[in-house]
Amino acid sequence: MNFEATEGLQPGTNKTYSVCNYTHAEHAWKALETLIEVMKKGKTVKILIGTGHAKSTCQGAAFEYILNVEKELCRHNVRDKAQITWIANEHELGDFGMDGMLLSYGGMTLKSKEMVEMVFEDRGIKWIIGAGVNKIEDGIAHYERLEGEYKSEAYDFAMLIPAFSGHGFKAYDKNDEDITAKLFNGFMIVDADYTAKPY
Repeated sequence: MNFEATEGLQPGTNKTYSVCNYTHAEHAWKALETLIEVMKKGKTVKILIGTGHAKSTCQGAAFEYILNVEKELCRHNVRDKAQITWIANEHELGDFGMDGMLLSYGGMTLKSKEMVEMVFEDRGIKWIIGAGVNKIEDGIAHYERLEGEYKSEAYDFAMLIPAFSGHGFKAYDKNDEDITAKLFNGFMIVDADYTAKPY
């Protein structure tokens, strides 16, 4: 997890949280519980969930989390006190970083874009897509749209998936030259079946 790739995106700071490991998730839950208590006293809040960097690649985890949070707010009878917004770097809803999916539901075939739109509309969840979050301040996420437009979104609680990075291994070519700096985002690029190549 490369939280440092987005300025200000450290779990537990600037009202941002993570669910990327157990400790992060436990901390996020405690913060959400506190927010629920504030909502029970009548305060309306803004919740922002999604990806925290233009190179974040785990939209599925954030999608699951936003639905869990929405369900939890309903369980506590405070759903009407929250504006929930999805923010993601994907070019359309339901892309999930893999150009979407086809889903069978009740004898129908739906595109994931249609399914996510339907779920979000049904639950009153707003969305911002094509957004690369580039800076976090206390309660404000700054982002750049795919069109080059710079915007910001205020929030009282945010769970944003960071960019990922490789483990930090060194990579060498066949001549034993260090090529680590040439690797995209610290990851070794492989083909789909990981077959050994002659180089």
